[in-house]
Amino acid sequence: GTQRKKLLLAVGGVIIGLMLVVGLAALLWPPSSPPQTSSGKGASTSTQERAPLARARASDAGSRRVRPTPADAGPRRASSPGQDADPGPPLLSQKTDAALAGTSTTSDGASESDPGEESLTPKERRNRLMAKAYRLIRRGRYAESRGYLTRALKMDDSPRLRRYFSRSYEKVGKFWPAIYHMKKAVRLSPRNARQHAKLGFLYLRVGQYGNACRSLRRALRFKPGLRSARRQVEKHCGNK
Repeated sequence: GTQRKKLLLAVGGVIIGLMLVVGLAALLWPPSSPPQTSSGKGASTSTQERAPLARARASDAGSRRVRPTPADAGPRRASSPGQDADPGPPLLSQKTDAALAGTSTTSDGASESDPGEESLTPKERRNRLMAKAYRLIRRGRYAESRGYLTRALKMDDSPRLRRYFSRSYEKVGKFWPAIYHMKKAVRLSPRNARQHAKLGFLYLRVGQYGNACRSLRRALRFKPGLRSARRQVEKHCGNK
């Protein structure tokens, strides 16, 4: 009986000791509370506030991923000014000149008009083409100038256009084509003394003294004070 009492007392003491340890642990280390979830109006407000931020982040990430392709970048701007300035800018390539002039250039040197020229009258387009050709002649780009002159000739003929043609050939030593176009200029404007004189000078370059003297004398008939023609008549013609 005595041993049984001792055993019960010992078990009771162990149980009381465990309860004391558990209670002390609960006081020293309280359990962490689970996160509270929002509900009702507060939850919907928080979601509405977070939605624009998420969209902004997604848009920013997309913009960082997209890189412009060469086609998106657009054409490069020409580094030199247009051709209508006089004195002109440094020489450009044929394609660049045509682009700045509002035209595109074909493989044979001729040019094609852009849609912007359609608003001009035929006379305005022809005069613009001749002005561009004159700029090119002044810069020594004779073959390119004939591309513009050919286009202008398809619209209408004129003495000035033929003089430009003649000059573009004369400058490269092609005197017979220069004579051909100057004769056309003379036929279109037969009372222009300077055109007669120029035709005479061209005939002298190819040794056609008879034709040269006839043209020079016609020039003096329309303009007796034309000194250059008179000097050539005195030098080469005599009684011819």
